[in-house]
Amino acid sequence: MMKWCKIGLAAAVVGLMMSTAAEADDTAFAASENALNVADAPLEWGLSGGNHKIVEHECGDIFEYPALTAWDACEGDLTDYIIVGGDLVLPDLVGDYVVTYNVFDSAGNAAREATRTIQVIDTVPPIITVFGGNPATIPLGEAYTDGPVTAFDACDGDLSERILTDNPVDVHIPGEYTITYNVSDAAGNAAVEAARTVYVSGNAILLDSLQDIILSEGMFYEWDSRIENESEVNVFQWYRHDGRHFVPIVDGPFGNGAFLGAETGALRFAPFTVAMAGRYMLEVVDDKAAVQKTASVTVHKDSELPAAGAVSLVVAALATAITGAAAFRKRRR
Repeated sequence: MMKWCKIGLAAAVVGLMMSTAAEADDTAFAASENALNVADAPLEWGLSGGNHKIVEHECGDIFEYPALTAWDACEGDLTDYIIVGGDLVLPDLVGDYVVTYNVFDSAGNAAREATRTIQVIDTVPPIITVFGGNPATIPLGEAYTDGPVTAFDACDGDLSERILTDNPVDVHIPGEYTITYNVSDAAGNAAVEAARTVYVSGNAILLDSLQDIILSEGMFYEWDSRIENESEVNVFQWYRHDGRHFVPIVDGPFGNGAFLGAETGALRFAPFTVAMAGRYMLEVVDDKAAVQKTASVTVHKDSELPAAGAVSLVVAALATAITGAAAFRKRRR
């Protein structure tokens, strides 16, 4: 059965619109040159700005096909009957994809095919993430193993294995070092450079040099930590454990003996007495870190003095603490 539609100049209208506001004026139309009755007029659509449009899509983002509408003067809204064809758009793969749009009315009249070129582009650089200590501090001479670093790109995925690392750390020279990490994606987008700061502490010798000692009653002894790069140290402090916690040592008499150099790299027993035996700790602080080391002082088994000898030691210790401290004390920072 022949279907007749009475129409004017806009005999068969098919609207084609992008979902974006920028292309809201893209209106499809088809018109008959003759007025009045048109029998099953063929559908056409065209765009005011041109039939073929280019749409950019950032690689890795969620992709949705541009939304269009179709309208027929006889049958009304045909949007649900639009057939999307052409290339399958891969939103994670850079390239150009041509998408086609077609529609037919119930009489089989076809609108002129509309197209869109979807350009998947990559303009976003990867992101580098540094895990672990930053800054990191290691003792002088100790092997350094760098912490984990990853790189991820929205388009290319995991780029961790392509990271270029510049590691200038020299564990044999105290100082501050900066490790840098760089990577680029397949499109040439360079990530923002990431970095890790590593401090090589010159006080590491403390860990090996301060050892347990055995002293005899009445012995004058200098317990030297033998720290390299001592000029870089800001603070020395010796502590003695009182049975509950470490207590800072102060220069001066202690029982029948005396301490000197409590704030230097070498603690002097002037002299040593049995009461001084116990657990000690030296804390060393520089601009980068604080290092602590503990060691014990024990009494020689045969170390005993008669009472008169102990009194003489007290007098000698007091005289040494008052008049001879400067001769024993190392430079204090």
